[in-house]
Amino acid sequence: MHNAVRKLNLTRSFFIQDYIADFDKAVDLIHHADETIEIYPKWLCPIRTFHASEKISPMNVPRDDILLDIGIYGRSKKYVADKLGKNKEIEMYATTHNAIKVLYAEVFYSEEDFWSIYDKNRYDVIRHKYKAEGVFPDLWLKVHSKEDLKPALTTGIPKLLFETLRGTFKNS
Repeated sequence: MHNAVRKLNLTRSFFIQDYIADFDKAVDLIHHADETIEIYPKWLCPIRTFHASEKISPMNVPRDDILLDIGIYGRSKKYVADKLGKNKEIEMYATTHNAIKVLYAEVFYSEEDFWSIYDKNRYDVIRHKYKAEGVFPDLWLKVHSKEDLKPALTTGIPKLLFETLRGTFKNS
């Protein structure tokens, strides 16, 4: 499903992002998103942190605490006017204010920036342990944005259905 949504370029038609933040930083992130993209309502869900070290998880924090998941999903005139720019702006704001993006969504970080946030060494150990190399794409390759994506509902859906029926759809 993830590959189909990406292939249809639907991820760029709507702002679909979740960030995990400390409660004290969450208010600033919410206000910044309000000013930047004006998408409402927002999903706010408290999350308990884990005691185990999870360097790839957004809940990897060095303390016992409750964090806030801030989900922003939708469209607005401000967002549609500069989809790529608005995604990058909020992502950068969140990163510089110690909020971490939940990795189901598209990321706009460079590969170097991505791995400075998420622990590449620990990730590679996990991939090797579970023999994921060559079977599943690298995490950054899977979630990073291809900047040339353009929404393609009219040509994308028929093409995807045709490829699926022919058996030629490829996960790429």
